Amino acid sequence: MLEHVVWKPVPGNQSYAFKFNVDEAGYAVMVTDMHHIWSCECRDQDDLRDAMHTYARAFEPNGVKAVMNRLKASLLTLDGTDPTHFSVYTSPHDPARLLLEAHRITSGLTFKWHFECRITNEKHLHYTHVAAPHMLMLDEYERRIKVLATVIKSRDHKIRNLSDGSTIPHAPRLAVFSLDEFDKEQDQVFINSLRDMTFDTYTHQFLGNKKHENMYKLASKVIFPDAETDPEPTDETQVTESAQRAAQTLDLTGIASPNYLLSGSSNAGLTQQAGEQGLSKEELKERKRQEELARRELCEDYLSQKPTPKKKRKLFK
Repeated sequence: MLEHVVWKPVPGNQSYAFKFNVDEAGYAVMVTDMHHIWSCECRDQDDLRDAMHTYARAFEPNGVKAVMNRLKASLLTLDGTDPTHFSVYTSPHDPARLLLEAHRITSGLTFKWHFECRITNEKHLHYTHVAAPHMLMLDEYERRIKVLATVIKSRDHKIRNLSDGSTIPHAPRLAVFSLDEFDKEQDQVFINSLRDMTFDTYTHQFLGNKKHENMYKLASKVIFPDAETDPEPTDETQVTESAQRAAQTLDLTGIASPNYLLSGSSNAGLTQQAGEQGLSKEELKERKRQEELARRELCEDYLSQKPTPKKKRKLFK
């Protein structure tokens, strides 16, 4: 019921996200803080009438269907100016319970509803509703960036040809690039690629991507700031060996390369690093550049030997 519903941040409480399905027969709601998932569902007409009597008594004469339609309209029109307000309540004594309260003033009357959610122990829900969709999205965005880079390179080449002295007379004008049209076209490519995707091929493709590994390492440093890390090398030999080992797991594009990290460092921090290693700032930058080149060479060798996994059972039907 909620498989194709997108997550939305809970207005007023950005620590939580929720998805919902409301119709005349009842509702289903799922809430997550990215650590746990709480859910609730109510399809029994007697339970709905009891809840309506408790939370929306002023609207009780309208009946269950009318109240559910009003609740659905309140949830579907959420934006920064919407009058629907949300509150999230949890208890340290009962972490398995979460209360999501929605309320708004409509026609001079207060309309509110409580979603009493319980934590779910079904581990696959976190994979199917949170992890897997975002993994697919990340992989797809990376593919689209590569396609866009090709388009930009091609157009740049045409522009250079038109701007030099050897321009062909009456050359056709470049078509206006439409991002909306590009997205529509790539959406169809994405849909077609999912039809033949299997669990084993996708997992290998995603987890075996060096760029994803590198991003994971950078993200984990934010999520686990107090975790122990490898000690910094102290001499030139150790620096070179460390760079060669890291090249087997780091990104080709240099997203976490020394040059990238240094670009966000202050001059004071750079001076301190250089002083600790007995180098000038220029020498330290040159060393970092050489390390980056070593990473790229080893990564290119590794990726050129990437194995092709076998297809097994379907991930999506």
